[in-house]
Amino acid sequence: MNHSYKRDVVFKNDNVEVVEIEWRPGEASPVHLHGPCSGMVRVLEGSVYEVPYTKQRSSFIAGEKKYHHAGACFAEEALGAHMVGNDGDVVARTIHIYLPKACNEEVEL
Repeated sequence: MNHSYKRDVVFKNDNVEVVEIEWRPGEASPVHLHGPCSGMVRVLEGSVYEVPYTKQRSSFIAGEKKYHHAGACFAEEALGAHMVGNDGDVVARTIHIYLPKACNEEVEL
C-alpha cells in the first residue's frame, strides 16, 4: 500500500482546516485517528474507500470497507479510527473539512 498521496491545505485558521487530497490508484492513508476533531469529506472525482477501525483491548479491528463515489459525502468522526484509499484504476480527489482543525494521529495495528 502506497501512503504517498498528494495533500494540499486549501484554507486554514484556528477554527477550521480545508484539505484537498489526490488519490492515485493504489494509494491509501495509514490507519489514523482524528482525536477530538471531526470533519466531513466530499468526493470530488472518482471513488475512494473507507475502512473504519474499532479498538478492542490493545488492538484495532478493521470493519467493513465502504465505497464513496463522486458527489458523495461522509463523516470523519471525532475519536474514530479509519483508513481511506483508492483501489480503482483512475485518480480520485476528495475535499476534507476538519473542525476545529486537522489533528490526525497514526495508530499501530
